[in-house]
Amino acid sequence: MKFKKLSIMFGLLYLLVTTASQAFNDTTYLQDPEHQFWFDIDDLPTIKLHFSEDQWHVLLSSTSSVREVVSGDMTFIKGGVEYPLNNIGIKISGNTSFELPEQENGNYAQANFTLDFDEFVDNQVLSGISKLKLKRFKDDQSYVQSLYLIILCIILMFGRRTLRPTHA
Repeated sequence: MKFKKLSIMFGLLYLLVTTASQAFNDTTYLQDPEHQFWFDIDDLPTIKLHFSEDQWHVLLSSTSSVREVVSGDMTFIKGGVEYPLNNIGIKISGNTSFELPEQENGNYAQANFTLDFDEFVDNQVLSGISKLKLKRFKDDQSYVQSLYLIILCIILMFGRRTLRPTHA
């Protein structure tokens, strides 16, 4: 009886994995202009966030358990072209990596941000997306990049589609 249950479980797992992998073999999305806008390794963008002083202080009152969402503006600069978005939702994010961008001693630190373009303005998007997460790696970035590239090469060797995070 145990063998039959295990056989059924493995059969269902095999069906799930093969069905999912067939769906991931389509790589036509790589040529999509909106995908190229976000994932062009040769044209790293600049992102500027703008806050009123009051909104900045509200943001700094966030804790790891209570995240304050504030209104601010963002300027996304790519290829010398500026893409401004006004009145977006901005909050500090991260679980074990949660850190305020301004420390009590006045020093600035890298922090994770979640930008929600349509938090306050319905259907506001930039090149097809309405949210953007700006994440920092709290340890050695070169290790993460090297490890990611190794894993990416292995996945691509097997002809599988993979996510394409970007970092600088």
